Amino acid sequence: MTMKPDWQKYYLLALLISMMFLIGCEPADVVPPLRRCPGKSAPAEALAQLKTNTAGIVEFKANGKCKAQYYDAKGNVRKEQFNVMAFVDPPDQIRFFGDIAFNARGLDVGANTDDFWFAAKPKELGNIYIWGQWSQRQRGSQILMSPQVLLEAFGLIFSEADIKWQLENKDEYDILTRLDEHGKTAEKIHIYNCNYTVSKIEYYDVNQQPIMSVAMADYQEFNEKNILPNEITIAHYKSDGKMDTFNIKLSSLKPLRKKNAKRYERPKSKGFKEIYKLIRGEAIKQQ
Repeated sequence: MTMKPDWQKYYLLALLISMMFLIGCEPADVVPPLRRCPGKSAPAEALAQLKTNTAGIVEFKANGKCKAQYYDAKGNVRKEQFNVMAFVDPPDQIRFFGDIAFNARGLDVGANTDDFWFAAKPKELGNIYIWGQWSQRQRGSQILMSPQVLLEAFGLIFSEADIKWQLENKDEYDILTRLDEHGKTAEKIHIYNCNYTVSKIEYYDVNQQPIMSVAMADYQEFNEKNILPNEITIAHYKSDGKMDTFNIKLSSLKPLRKKNAKRYERPKSKGFKEIYKLIRGEAIKQQ
């Protein structure tokens, strides 16, 4: 008796083999959903936990690289990749250098207990010097790469007593919203509610439009009590719909044993084409 081949079965088998060659035998990587934990019940509780998270952080130094995509004064998009070096002394001192245009300090962003500044020497970045005093600042960010944004990226949240906060528990996140003096949203802090690390901060203008955001990722152990982000991405939103981005990847975060107050001294403004002072959010031209 002659057996007839089951052509339908052979066809299905051939189809399955072809699919294995096309898409591979291994299943695609699936990102597991984040675990949910109970959120905090009040803004004060959330802020207290954030403060506890950074209580053990001592002055440190970090090295890394930055990939920048931004628009120059002529509206042309530019892409840069440069080495960076940062010094951070909690709660309010920072010095961030970018090695741009063959200048190790071509980009100088910093703050001490009194002043903050943004200094960019390359003409592509405007050859501009902006500075202000914490006592005269308008909370939020008016600078392309703000020292306040960098400090908050490391968890050093500005939380003066007169600031009004709201708290929302949403899925895996607690969202702290800072209100301005008119009761409008000025800042939103997205916090993963299991380990209370900050994943993203958004800043808004007086018209409730987003002007800047900073996202944190790749948290790693800094010491026995603290973890810090090794990746920081800053996005600056322009009124014409364009966006400047700075992606910073840090390769090392090491505690500093010796303090050096001069490290956080505001640099001199001599040699810059444009110099501005920020007073209550208004840039006053000095030169």
